[in-house]
Amino acid sequence: MNKAIEKLLAKNSSEHPRFRDQRLREVLQVIVLLGLKRAGFFTIGSFYGGTALRLLHELDRFSEDLDFCVTPGQAIGFDFKSYFPAIEETLESFGFQMTVELKEKMRSSPVQSAFVKGNTYVNYLAIGEKRTGMNPNQVTKVKIEIDTEDPDGALREMAAISEPEPFLIQTLQPDSLFAGKLHAMIARDMEGRVKGRDFYDFLHFIGRGTKVNLRYLRAKLIDSKHIDWQERFDLDVFKGILIDKIRRTNFKHAVDDVSPFIYSEQKRSDLKHWTGNFFETFARTLQEGKSQDGLQGAATKEIQGVVRCKVCGVVIRKGSKTSKAAMEAALCSKHRPQ
Repeated sequence: MNKAIEKLLAKNSSEHPRFRDQRLREVLQVIVLLGLKRAGFFTIGSFYGGTALRLLHELDRFSEDLDFCVTPGQAIGFDFKSYFPAIEETLESFGFQMTVELKEKMRSSPVQSAFVKGNTYVNYLAIGEKRTGMNPNQVTKVKIEIDTEDPDGALREMAAISEPEPFLIQTLQPDSLFAGKLHAMIARDMEGRVKGRDFYDFLHFIGRGTKVNLRYLRAKLIDSKHIDWQERFDLDVFKGILIDKIRRTNFKHAVDDVSPFIYSEQKRSDLKHWTGNFFETFARTLQEGKSQDGLQGAATKEIQGVVRCKVCGVVIRKGSKTSKAAMEAALCSKHRPQ
């Protein structure tokens, strides 16, 4: 086995047989990140979502997908497929036999998706494990999603990954990651499966004392049409929205969703405390962090000379003198009538 892969596996928090496939997937996730880094993706894209929490912020559960967002204004001419060769070559350099396939969509969407796929048995050999009794045709997949129209407002930073070799990637700052997670909690369709992983990650942020980038959260809620740009919006308003969502959540279903991803027996046992009242209590403790303008409260205050789109919040122009009428009428190219 490659020594770098051996070190990467040694970092994994569980060797229990039930998590073998998750361990393999996590190694593949890190190498995909390295491939994207080598291809220059992180000059325009940022890593976010549950797997970013897992790999960069010590989230103690496994996560399935790799989620990214392109920096606003950088998506023109973006070609996701141009990164596939670097991903495949990097995986091959560590002994993995995987291909990357674009997921074709029936309708137009700003979110581009792909799957990294390979025979599970063959790729276990790359990490020095010979599995017996498994389906020889079993396939391991890692899903990649890239949002090419993520709204403005997120704050970014560079993060270090040490294995299988030291490299840097661009990600969102914790306050912005939390805003993205809170948006996911509101936006997911309650008619389908309840994603308990969102609630687990919510508690992870709360436990670390993370605040919320409210401007980014507002922009994402407007973009997904969960609030109107004309509505009053501040932290208290959002707490009400979140608590309403919590009260409509089936927490038995939430526990069923997250349990297979938690490797700590104690953590799985703690899920018995999950109730509406439990999460409401923590929802009331949310605090606003710094926004793109560097000020708390910036989600509800105009900064002098900064003109933002009234729908998504993207900065249109900056200047020392801007009339109130110009601010109120401002629309970016995406939301301006054609």
